[in-house]
Amino acid sequence: MGQATLVGMQVDDGERLIEALDARGHKVVAALWLRNSDTERWELRIVLDGFDPTVDPRVCHRRIGEVFWSMKRELSFDQSDIRLVGPDNSVIEALRHSVLAQAASVSRAHLGGRQLGKEFVEDAYLYRIG
Repeated sequence: MGQATLVGMQVDDGERLIEALDARGHKVVAALWLRNSDTERWELRIVLDGFDPTVDPRVCHRRIGEVFWSMKRELSFDQSDIRLVGPDNSVIEALRHSVLAQAASVSRAHLGGRQLGKEFVEDAYLYRIG
């Protein structure tokens, strides 16, 4: 069973990983921590600009892995907590079409208790969606 709440250290470390990916030229289009109700674990879901993990998963995972492992000692979560999703992921699509997406971009939003695409989102922390 996973932890019930996301802690501040994970939120901060997730943001540091996203910033490091951006700095290395791997633009993060969307990113959020989402509590997976099936596994009761938190997942850091990431969408990289121009990459779809369903088309070429090795390239996407390699890009994330290189940055993750360079920071591993500084991060409070494991690489297994990261889930790469494509831009057509149902949660990402639902967020893009929600009220949140009326702004040019959204960052730092807590959400939960709602259906997003094909998933019921019990709890989530959105870094960005653009």
